[in-house]
Amino acid sequence: MLLLLMACAGSPEGAASDTGAASVATPPALTASSEVTETTPATSTATSSGRPATATGDTGIDSADSAGDTGGQEVAVSCARGASPLIVTCTVELSEPEPATLELSSDGAPTRTFSAMAAERHELTGWGLKPLTTYRWSLAGHEGEVQTGPLPWELRDVDLSVSGTLFGMDALLVYVSCGWFLMVDGEGDIVWAEPTDVYDELPDGMAWSQADRSVLAVRDSTMSLDESVFSEIHVSGEEVLRLEPDVHFTRRLTHDVARWGPYTYLLGERDGIAGFEVWEGTTLIGDYGLEEDFGEVEGLSRDHANGITVTSAGEVVISLLAFDAVVAVDGDPRSPTFLQRTWHASGAPGGPADDLPEADYAPRSGEVFVGQHNASRHGDDLWVFDNFSDGFSRAVRLRMDHESGLLIDEESWSMLSICPNQGGAIPVEGGVLTTCANAREAKLFRHGEAEPAFALRAACPGAARLEGFTRAFPVQVE
Repeated sequence: MLLLLMACAGSPEGAASDTGAASVATPPALTASSEVTETTPATSTATSSGRPATATGDTGIDSADSAGDTGGQEVAVSCARGASPLIVTCTVELSEPEPATLELSSDGAPTRTFSAMAAERHELTGWGLKPLTTYRWSLAGHEGEVQTGPLPWELRDVDLSVSGTLFGMDALLVYVSCGWFLMVDGEGDIVWAEPTDVYDELPDGMAWSQADRSVLAVRDSTMSLDESVFSEIHVSGEEVLRLEPDVHFTRRLTHDVARWGPYTYLLGERDGIAGFEVWEGTTLIGDYGLEEDFGEVEGLSRDHANGITVTSAGEVVISLLAFDAVVAVDGDPRSPTFLQRTWHASGAPGGPADDLPEADYAPRSGEVFVGQHNASRHGDDLWVFDNFSDGFSRAVRLRMDHESGLLIDEESWSMLSICPNQGGAIPVEGGVLTTCANAREAKLFRHGEAEPAFALRAACPGAARLEGFTRAFPVQVE
């Protein structure tokens, strides 16, 4: 068990973390809530056609009804702080279908905007909001104010620090081992928080779906005494999908999960050999195992698959730590070559680890990644969190030369530490977001710069060395 703990891993999601989602899944329906548990009253007022609307400040609820300033529509609008103190839920009812846009603004805080397509009734969730802040809301010609609540008391002692300037995202999503998912903005404020019971003490298997505005979490069979489970939690706090062993999946889930469009990709093992299952909601679409392509390889059951991502075209990329290898499979259920291997790469051919035969991509000589995590492909670039080829762990961008089959080291960023249990290398606009789980640290680098532009550290009091966060993910609040 100790050996497993010292070499564990995970992976991001595509385009947003990047799953590279080419098709966008419809965000789940939201449930409005007017429950408020904090003691400071949220004073609120609303106006429509110059007339004040009914307001109940001690519950944080605004409501307004009017006609005339929205093109003759009969309109009913209400905004309230949700069950979570950092969530605002607004409802608008119209006499005719129309799109709706909710704007939340406050002095000293970024303005947040949330939109919905044409309908007669809208329920909009505002999130990514600072605690204990009064926001002005605007929706369907109505305006008012609502105050967010304080952070939950369980987070009062979280060790959280940031430095530098955030770019390429609005916030970072991390997990801290006292049982919470957190989003942290560039000023070090927690702007979203949700408790989870998916993990025991050692976290693993996590991703962010930007298209769905949801966290994907896996209870890892190698990191838990309990059975595997998959849970998807929307930013509203609603669990919108849960998959259970035997009832749904049959593999022992390990280390990672990914999302592309409506499809969920669960990394796992069967008879010790890695593969993945493809799900659309609660329907199994397909199942791939490495034995289908590498059945003759001795020791395949030691593959230690520790990461899964999906490209913008639906290609699944799997990291195999024990082979210093990356394997790609067509993951598009609509493709005639669905679940067929497309290529595989070796980071250290002829090195101490066994090789998968006949690699399609490899360095001309030496090593470009060893004991890697979080492999993902973006165009002709293969991104990898490389643990051991260069002294310190690093994020590395490798160019895939299709003509020669070479992996060419184009750019890398050192973590100045070793991160054997988990790491992340997620490209963002202008640079890369890296994670060293052992140090409970995320660093954001710009292209061409060796020093991070931004860094975040987060840990619960008394956290053990292995109780870091799995990986930091870039989040756009929209």
